[in-house]
Parts: sequence; C-alpha cells; structure tokens
Amino acid sequence: MPEIQPSVDKQEILCAEIPGEPCGLAVFGASGDLTKRKLIDSLFQLFRRGLLSDKFYFIGCGRKDITDDDYRDIVAVRFIPRRAYSGRTYSVGTL
Repeated sequence: MPEIQPSVDKQEILCAEIPGEPCGLAVFGASGDLTKRKLIDSLFQLFRRGLLSDKFYFIGCGRKDITDDDYRDIVAVRFIPRRAYSGRTYSVGTL
C-alpha cells in the first residue's frame, strides 16, 4: 500500500491558525500604556480571527486605583470606531 502524503507542506502546518486551548493571561502593569497600546489590541485581533478560546481569561493588576468596571470601560474605548459628528442639518441643494 502506498504511503499517504499530506497535501500541505510542513511550513503551512506550523503556521496554521487554530484556536488556542483554554488559558489565562496574567498581566502585571495592566493599567500601563504599553498594555493599552499593544497587548489589548493584539488580544482583540486574536479574538476577531477566532483564535482565542471561549474559556480565555485575562487577569490584570496595576498601580492605578480603578475598579473592574472602570478598567473595562478604559479597554472598551480602544475598540469604539472614531467617527466625526456634526449637529448641523443639510438640505440636498447645499451639499
């Protein structure tokens, strides 16, 4: 019987994007600038691509005295699309 060969090469197998196992991430300095600018954005990209487990959890500690809800609000601001808003009304003829 002939040996069965994979249809992809070893590099493609190593680079396959599969969801991670259930895990947690403990971050010391979670209220710092680097966490907000780099780590949170990277975790969000993994989430969007379906690469974080449903059982992933994040534990952060920092020097700022803030509540869990305040921290969630700070992090959520990173993902709200920035939009310009004008309270003026326009008619079709003026555009």
